[in-house]
Amino acid sequence: MTVRRAVLADAPAIAKLAVQAWPETPFQTPMPSVAFMVSAMQRVASDERQAAFLLLDEAEDPVGIFAGIHFQHPFAGHQIVSELMLWVAPEARGHGLQLLAAAEDWARARHADELHCYAHTPDLERLYALAKFRPLERTYVRDLR
Repeated sequence: MTVRRAVLADAPAIAKLAVQAWPETPFQTPMPSVAFMVSAMQRVASDERQAAFLLLDEAEDPVGIFAGIHFQHPFAGHQIVSELMLWVAPEARGHGLQLLAAAEDWARARHADELHCYAHTPDLERLYALAKFRPLERTYVRDLR
């Protein structure tokens, strides 16, 4: 398995991974359209210093993804990389630490002070514990539609 930075030509593969990942997420909203996801990737990735899509490849076939965005915290002022998506196909699980390490490398290259990732399953909590992450807070959502 290898991890690489995604390029715009990977947009269909990223959309495919997102479609596969969606049923495992806690989101109760409909899945965004593939066209919307490709458009969002183009917008977010237009400044490679601000965002990254990292792909976990098995024989050049993407089987995992980390998408993250870099920003300065508006109140504290420190630099944060926040995960937008982290998912590994069931057949490639066990390689999540490799993908997470690449995300950490990207965050460090951005001079980020923290890498924030979100655990919505016990498996993700175990992954983050193995990678020496600490819990920060719990997120609650109220649907306003």
